[in-house]
Amino acid sequence: GPVRRRPWGGRGLAAVRVAVGLGLALLAGVPAGAQTATATTGVIQGTIRDSSGGVMPGVTVVLTDLNTNTARETVTAETGFYAFSNLLPGRYRLTATLPGFQQAVVSDVAVEVNRTQAVDLRLGVGQVSEAVEVAGGAAAALQQNDSTVLNTMSQQTVLRLPNPTRSLEAIQFNQPLAVPYMGGDSNRTRAGAIAGARTDQNTYTLDGADVSDNVVGDNFLEALPAAVVPLPTESVEEFSAATTNANATFGRGSGGQFVIVTKRGTNAYRGSSYWYLQNDSLNALSWNQKRLGLDKPPLENNRGGFSLGGPIIRNQTFFFMNYEAQRFPRSTQVERLVPSDSLRAGVLRFRDAAGNVVPYDLRTIDPRGIGLNPVVSAVWDTLPAGNDPSRGDGLNTVGFTGDADTSFNSDTVVLRLDHNFKSNWRTDLNYRFGSTREVGAAQADIGGLLPGNVKGQPAGTEDLPREPRFAAIGVTGQVSPNFMNETRASYVRGYIAFTRVDPFPQVASTNIALDIAGVDEPLNVTQAAARSQVANAHTYQFINNSTWTRNNHTVLFGGTWRREYWYFQRNEQLAGSLTAPVAQVSTGSHVSIPAGLRPPTCGGGVIANCLPASSVNSFSQLFAGSLGLVNNVSVLGMRDSSLAPLPLGTPQEINTITDGIELYVADTWRVRPHFTLNLGVSYQVRLSPKEEQDRYAFLIDATTNEVLDSDDYLSRARAAAEAGQAYNPTLAFQPLSSSGRDQYYRTDWSNLGPRLAATWSPQYEGGVLGRILARDKAVLRGGYALVFDRTNSVQQILAMGMGYGENLSVLGPRCNAAGTPGANCTPGGADPLGAFRVGVDGPVPTPTQSQVTAPILAQNLTVTVLADTEIKTGRTHSFNFSYQRELPWQMVLESGAVLRLGRQLPQAWVMSSVPYFHRDPQSGQTLAQAYDAIAAQ
Repeated sequence: GPVRRRPWGGRGLAAVRVAVGLGLALLAGVPAGAQTATATTGVIQGTIRDSSGGVMPGVTVVLTDLNTNTARETVTAETGFYAFSNLLPGRYRLTATLPGFQQAVVSDVAVEVNRTQAVDLRLGVGQVSEAVEVAGGAAAALQQNDSTVLNTMSQQTVLRLPNPTRSLEAIQFNQPLAVPYMGGDSNRTRAGAIAGARTDQNTYTLDGADVSDNVVGDNFLEALPAAVVPLPTESVEEFSAATTNANATFGRGSGGQFVIVTKRGTNAYRGSSYWYLQNDSLNALSWNQKRLGLDKPPLENNRGGFSLGGPIIRNQTFFFMNYEAQRFPRSTQVERLVPSDSLRAGVLRFRDAAGNVVPYDLRTIDPRGIGLNPVVSAVWDTLPAGNDPSRGDGLNTVGFTGDADTSFNSDTVVLRLDHNFKSNWRTDLNYRFGSTREVGAAQADIGGLLPGNVKGQPAGTEDLPREPRFAAIGVTGQVSPNFMNETRASYVRGYIAFTRVDPFPQVASTNIALDIAGVDEPLNVTQAAARSQVANAHTYQFINNSTWTRNNHTVLFGGTWRREYWYFQRNEQLAGSLTAPVAQVSTGSHVSIPAGLRPPTCGGGVIANCLPASSVNSFSQLFAGSLGLVNNVSVLGMRDSSLAPLPLGTPQEINTITDGIELYVADTWRVRPHFTLNLGVSYQVRLSPKEEQDRYAFLIDATTNEVLDSDDYLSRARAAAEAGQAYNPTLAFQPLSSSGRDQYYRTDWSNLGPRLAATWSPQYEGGVLGRILARDKAVLRGGYALVFDRTNSVQQILAMGMGYGENLSVLGPRCNAAGTPGANCTPGGADPLGAFRVGVDGPVPTPTQSQVTAPILAQNLTVTVLADTEIKTGRTHSFNFSYQRELPWQMVLESGAVLRLGRQLPQAWVMSSVPYFHRDPQSGQTLAQAYDAIAAQ
């Protein structure tokens, strides 16, 4: 469990307390009001002056949306300041009018999401009918209102960038301070990390609602950070990536803040149709495919769709829709080991030291004279003949290579409806539907055991469904000339799974699935290949953002209430067994092959009719597997919340509800025309999850019944290690239902995060400073933020227990301990193996669960993961400084530095680890010093 620290203790954070206090004092004591962008909108603001530079109050400023012809109006304050907030991204026309002065017009101002555009104007003396066109330049791209390191991509940029998947996820990390994914599994670990943050801390906001994938914090199948809903590029109006020090409206997650806005309809009908094809017409056979005589695998990846947007009622109601489908029939090459013809006939073959191939008829060396087990033979009869002699030993096993169907199909629907009411109010409705079906090859059926499969032609059996849904409604309006409000409600469903076939008896003559040593099964029954998981999350969010403008201030405040429903199901628990029983037909701790039943080991002058030492284990395994000797049967048994055993085969499941609240307040204060100060504070809290049947358990010291948290455990382990002793308490599991506690976690109420940033646009002219800090062409920005981690479901929910799973095992019965025939063994003399044979000695026994009471001692524990009950939210102190400079050709240069200090970040701790500082009490030497001494020698 993660080590805890007091989040607000010590002198080191006294300055933070002061900063928070000053920030709140400024917010309370200064007339409120500059503008701050939100997760769905942008801002246009500026100051209007006369030709002599004096500020001009009372100027009427009108902003018109060029796409929908809707207009908003405001009047400059006494300081000449005006602002338009809560603007949807797009193109706008700005006009400023005052009797006795010429009208100023900026015909095309681009509004970008999550960004504030500064447009300052000067009005000359003249008639209002004299309109002066003002041209915008690269200066509009200078960020003069906050210190956020931000990059925004328009819809044209998103569409034009090279993108083979046509998804926003493929280009999301083409940002400063981001680690892009370069391909290959070895590069996935840090791919998507933003400015040093962990990859599960990236947050995705779609049309104002959080759509981050919280199952494991990243894409469940691709192992890359991603949104839980599909993001086809054709549906994107604008994409914004804030990599450092986002404003206080973004408080959930300390990594990148990715904001996506869906396209909206305009007064003109606009649409697109597209089709992308990648096929195998020019592909060649690989060397391996040609060598094995395989056909060229089919490849015909079709991705196509259309989009359409326009007016339903001109200037009032608009729609947009996008449909995209992918049809990708494909195959994956699978490789298995199958028995050779001689092994199928019950003959083992091995080379002796002289290089001669020596056959060993199982019937003649079997003490019971049975030879090849009939059930094992029936299982092997389902397997295809080998076709790849380069694999296997060439005598008893041979390789089989084939193409498994791993087709991929997906459908995505995006819908948006916008309606403008009178009096500057509007609403938008958004809906997204995704459906993906993918077949995997981890458990390919090469034996034709499943319906519809052809024997000898492997078929993928693993289904990887993804069924995300997203719906949101937002209402935005101007309550008063200087007060705007945005209210949103959303629903997000994240359903993702990989569902494989639970092990079952491969043939009718056995009562249990068999894992036979030496060769592969017709349908893989190992834990790694047959494990299944389902994650079904439903999230409801209610969001409110308010903007209050007055004089040179803008106060942005609001919050989010979030309820998350999590359902998880799986047929394993990280390690050990599956919920379906599997018999190990092999040698092991219970079954061994006596030397008298094996050929002699080569050596001491014996080189013929013997086994090389390197072949002894292989002979034993194939001998045990061919005879059907059962070493053990294992299964994962489940218990209910009262610890009563559940029927074998019952999957693990957990069903939780958790609530979270986030609040923020931020002030953008334009202290002077060229100096802006941002002050803010955010607060968030996430309550302990509540499980439907209280299927959680604590880790306790069985001697004292004390709940163990990481601070206590690690401090005691350190003290013991430094004294040369071991800290090894008797561990037990205490179910929540019998603990007397009403929640697993103690809620962390300490997550108060201050924000402070400043921007300065110098006004130097001439000289060296004039070149670097030219008037209105350069900006210096700096900031600090304390931000908190988003806790993903693995850390907060799955780690609290998955329904009391218990790895059970039963050894194969002995014929009898004396090695003479017993009740279950065929009579015929002494059997030195004394082992139970599948299908010959009756049904294979399965483990049973006994009645237990709480607490449960952690005996025979394989692997379990439990979360610290006193865990605190991880936090990051983030600092940044940057310099922006306008260049010719409408370009902007930005250079800067970022510092990140992560604290209380969660990490896994293996409790059985030996402390490297363990000290020998006699010599005083530590384990690390001893290791170094050995390394030096």
